Amino acid sequence: MNNEYSAIDHYSAPGKYQISKIPTDGKIVFKPIDLPDTDPGVIYLDTLLHQFKLTTQTYTDQVLEQNNVYTFDGKGKILSIDQFVPTERDSSYQTDQITLNASGKIIRRTNNVTEGDHYANGIPLTAILPPWPKYLKQSSPVYIRHFDKARLNLSDLNPLKLAGMNGGRPSAAWTGISYCDVTFKNEILKVKIPFDYNNLFFSSNDFYADLDYFVLPKAYTKYLDVAFIKLDEQLYLVAVK
Repeated sequence: MNNEYSAIDHYSAPGKYQISKIPTDGKIVFKPIDLPDTDPGVIYLDTLLHQFKLTTQTYTDQVLEQNNVYTFDGKGKILSIDQFVPTERDSSYQTDQITLNASGKIIRRTNNVTEGDHYANGIPLTAILPPWPKYLKQSSPVYIRHFDKARLNLSDLNPLKLAGMNGGRPSAAWTGISYCDVTFKNEILKVKIPFDYNNLFFSSNDFYADLDYFVLPKAYTKYLDVAFIKLDEQLYLVAVK
């Protein structure tokens, strides 16, 4: 049964939908949404043009190099990239904007700009995984059908690291590949995704991945038949083949 699943980077399973990587670079930026009990925004839908926006940050030697605002369509094609680059001039700092087209060619430079709201006419997509996903429940939008243990991290097995009591993320007892059923509308996409497991004896639901799953507001699904999976700092598009 495991041979029915495809790695998320090379998804090739049969069915109506495909999964493809959006070619972005840098650390994905979360924009807090100023409403109670809501998730931070990651992907924004332009409600007028039916395009999407995502912001990343790139660093050099742990120093912020620039903000990158990607605009892409419902097929995952990058339409433009706006780069906001901090620059030192005359003993002061300013931000310059460089705009690239779909081919990566510079089409505009503007010096000394003020970064405004990158998401004009935009609304955040809904993240449908809860803060502590129950990946072993078949009703979960991302259901782990099988976990293939790859490595037991013996060097990390001490109570403080496993419990996260040192103030950081708990150290994983196991790393491996999860065979996941990702539900989108009435179809199940069979995807292999790297996961950690934070319990030595497999007696709980302690699976972890830096994973989010986003769907469109219902009012816009008649225009765009897509969803998005965020894994670590990479974004994947679920769309019709």
